[in-house]
Amino acid sequence: MQQIDHRVIKLLVGLIAVFLAFFMQVVSGVLLRSISESYHYQARDWFVGLLFAVAALFLSFSGKNKIERVLTIAASLFAAMVAVAPCECDRAPTVFSALHFPAAAGLFAILGYFCWRFRKTAMSKLAKYSEAGIRVKIYTACLGGMLCCWLMAVGHVVAPELTDARFPNYMFWLETIGLISFGFSWLTASRTLPMITNSRERYRIFEGRAEED
Repeated sequence: MQQIDHRVIKLLVGLIAVFLAFFMQVVSGVLLRSISESYHYQARDWFVGLLFAVAALFLSFSGKNKIERVLTIAASLFAAMVAVAPCECDRAPTVFSALHFPAAAGLFAILGYFCWRFRKTAMSKLAKYSEAGIRVKIYTACLGGMLCCWLMAVGHVVAPELTDARFPNYMFWLETIGLISFGFSWLTASRTLPMITNSRERYRIFEGRAEED
């Protein structure tokens, strides 16, 4: 059985990440304070289904070595855990809800590693392709965005009273920016986008190949 090409996996993961927050907001029909809060509204099936789709894609992505394989398996488990262990969101805490933030934090940490690795790969191609320089800048911005959102989210969990009163959907926008940052890094790494990918290294989806792997 033919496996899904790693560039297609990156493309699908990136697309889901970029549009997930906005889609959940529309389907939920309420002003979400967190993307995970959509679990408690009519968007629940979409939220769980899309996160399990991402988990399955991570499981299909083997990475470049054994360490990255372990990380993708962990990312898959964390994504599934986020789906089935939603945030409390001012509701009665449960055993599962206590797992939500650690799982989300672990997932973003692993995604941050892959963004750094994608950047490293792009840097190795600077002398060969001018487009690689654009990708390095994109990865740097994405990694910075993810790191800032992760730190601000930790601060919010420690002292939510500092932001909740004035910005009730503060966490939603942090998660959204973090997801978009991670999503664009994976879209970039898919090597399917023009202008930031040289024609020789660009993966052509409908042909299922690239001139240079």
